[in-house]
Amino acid sequence: MMDDKVWYHAQSKVRELRQEVHIYRWGSIEDILPGQRSTKDIQADDQRVRDYIYRVKQDFWTYERNSRGTLTVGSGVYAAIDPVATSLFRRHNEWVLVQFLLPPGTRYLDLRDHSDPLTEEVQRIFANDHDWKNRAGRDDMVKTFGLSAILFNYSGGGTQFSFHKADRSAQALLLFDDRALNLPRMRCFTPHCPPSDPLEENRLIIQEFFRLSPPCDGFMPWPDMKNKKPSVDVQQWALENLIGFSEDVSFTVY
Repeated sequence: MMDDKVWYHAQSKVRELRQEVHIYRWGSIEDILPGQRSTKDIQADDQRVRDYIYRVKQDFWTYERNSRGTLTVGSGVYAAIDPVATSLFRRHNEWVLVQFLLPPGTRYLDLRDHSDPLTEEVQRIFANDHDWKNRAGRDDMVKTFGLSAILFNYSGGGTQFSFHKADRSAQALLLFDDRALNLPRMRCFTPHCPPSDPLEENRLIIQEFFRLSPPCDGFMPWPDMKNKKPSVDVQQWALENLIGFSEDVSFTVY
């Protein structure tokens, strides 16, 4: 049985989104469509990519395929709160960037603050999902609190935006629920821009993030669009549409 102090600490970390927010996952073609070398035929609403994301999500629940405690908060769909921080995961030129739109009402555990050792204990329960005692406690928290995701600090490759506060580390989410995945609203981007692009504004916003804070390898998603600008101020857009840039996008549940 889980320690009461750990349980109530986890409860105090439950947040709920007030609004829709954008998050991003990078991947390469061989991960998503094994045996295929080009992303040219991948559409913005490609069902094959949705099917791949759904299968990865199932790893959270399919214990024989789990991470054996090697991932930060267990198995499932990892995505960053910005399009820059995890861009190194594209690995080569035929990349796929998936944009998720988390809907209002999405509940998540906010495990970014490790000043209290109980937060680390909660994270350990999710990370060590191969242990049946941890798994039972994890599943009980997910069900009781109505959780769909976990928000945590990410210390991997890429970079933070230049307009982040100095004490902000990169942040990411683990998604393990269909409500959070919101697959009908999921959009895919590749290096190839269609002649008539209904998602051009989205593409320009993403590109502007890379201009404002280029990653460590100097990558730009669409070099041919370098002279185009989005119609919005991206720093203000981030405050209004990205989790972790403003605390106003969610509220404490308990």
